Amino acid sequence: MCDASDFAVGAVLGQKKDKKLHAIYYASRTLDDPQKNYATTEKELLAVVFAFEKFRPYLVRSRVVVHTDHSTLKYLMQKKDSKLRLLRWILLLQEFNIEVRDKKCSKNGVADHLSRIRIEDDVPINDSLPEENVYLVEIGIPDDYGADFQISRTLGSGVDRHPSLASIDIQFSREVTIGTTTGVARHLTPTVLVWLIIILLLHVRFRIDPGLPILPIIWFAGVEPDDLNRYAKKKFFRELRRFYWDEPYLYRQFSDGTYRRCIAEAKIPDVLFHCHGSEYAGHFDTFKTVYKVVQAGVWWPTMFRDAHAFVSRCDTCQRRGKISKRHDMPHNFILDIEVFDCWGIDFMGPFPTSYKNKYISVAVDYVSKWVEAIASPTNDASVVLKLFKTIIFPRFGVPRVVISDGGSHFINWVFERLLKKYGVHHRVATPYHPQTSRQVEVSNRQIKEILEKTVGRSRKDWSTKLDDALWAYRTAFKTPLGTTPFHLLYGKPCHLPMELAHKAAWAVKMLNFDIKPAA
Repeated sequence: MCDASDFAVGAVLGQKKDKKLHAIYYASRTLDDPQKNYATTEKELLAVVFAFEKFRPYLVRSRVVVHTDHSTLKYLMQKKDSKLRLLRWILLLQEFNIEVRDKKCSKNGVADHLSRIRIEDDVPINDSLPEENVYLVEIGIPDDYGADFQISRTLGSGVDRHPSLASIDIQFSREVTIGTTTGVARHLTPTVLVWLIIILLLHVRFRIDPGLPILPIIWFAGVEPDDLNRYAKKKFFRELRRFYWDEPYLYRQFSDGTYRRCIAEAKIPDVLFHCHGSEYAGHFDTFKTVYKVVQAGVWWPTMFRDAHAFVSRCDTCQRRGKISKRHDMPHNFILDIEVFDCWGIDFMGPFPTSYKNKYISVAVDYVSKWVEAIASPTNDASVVLKLFKTIIFPRFGVPRVVISDGGSHFINWVFERLLKKYGVHHRVATPYHPQTSRQVEVSNRQIKEILEKTVGRSRKDWSTKLDDALWAYRTAFKTPLGTTPFHLLYGKPCHLPMELAHKAAWAVKMLNFDIKPAA
């Protein structure tokens, strides 16, 4: 498989076995300045020549199939009036038994990835340690088969950031002793030896925030708490394996394989504000606030307790929230359908005039709970037509069923003609069976609650807050779904602005290309 880009070429050598391709070798190289000026066909053929020169010992006297997303190469091999450069390359390939096959770029992802790895300048090897203070670990083996690790300063001057850590004296046959400059010493079992050394070295060499939950045992003095029993100690050191240090941030791995950044205590209020009180948060309850925190890729041990306290102190929620709440009626599933097959529509309003708008036209998908809404000055049939022609049909396709109440803005010949044109069935909810349109009524109530908590005192800016309210609704946890509507549709959580501010795991990943050239 070969591919070329504007600045590099890539190739993958593989062999098929049991109808499955097994990769053997990956290769890529950047183009020099003259080669960057080649035409696209020349670059693609250059990638093939590069691959055959690189893998020549594997390919001589063998039948070779070349997969490329540039179909012109299939006919170029038989062409006799090409450029001299192309003819010279084709002549070099004559010793091989080659068959060129066209392969879509989407299915040639590995070679395409190799051809887009861009390194502007050679990165020199840094032989120095990341800190100005260099530490030397001296190892001595005494007669009783123990080991003595001495951490000492060899460069730099002044007092260390954590001067209480002086040495680690490890006796494999007995116990581990942590020596400190203050004379305090505690004992740990040998089972925690490896993790203790790693954590202590990290604690000395790097700037670990004391608010992080990773170091409750060895903060500053490196002492073991006396209030933990044997089981608690074993559980604690087992949990240490879940933590991962990626300078200068600390992450915790969870059972689903994701890494979430450990947040210091001083940053907890800011995280909770972003996930509860910001414009895109929605002022939801404790559980949904915690779910947004987890979805944002951050973590600390007391999330539920802190979120409950934060929500209880939220002035907006106390003023606008409900004092009591009836138990919800059980769900009556009335349809067996797929996503976007059934939509419920309704109007909310009238509200105080906001930029000439007084009503909100709402449409909700009965399966995914996805909501679309537009602000409008009236609540007539023209608004309903606009909702379907500009949002529902072009974005989500033609549904099978549309459910509405018996209002005149839904029961009219203009709307019926539109639905008949696309083959959509219109169902009208009857007053004696309100569960038919219950889903859209629930969505209306939740969107209205979000707007009540985010608009200004005059309440005339609600139309500008509507998009943020929809954002908050789509990223809020829904109990019937077990996830958020956004995650259900797109297969991934919605990235929130606070994830960039607090450096979630995805936000600090190194990309395999430069953002500026890619943009």
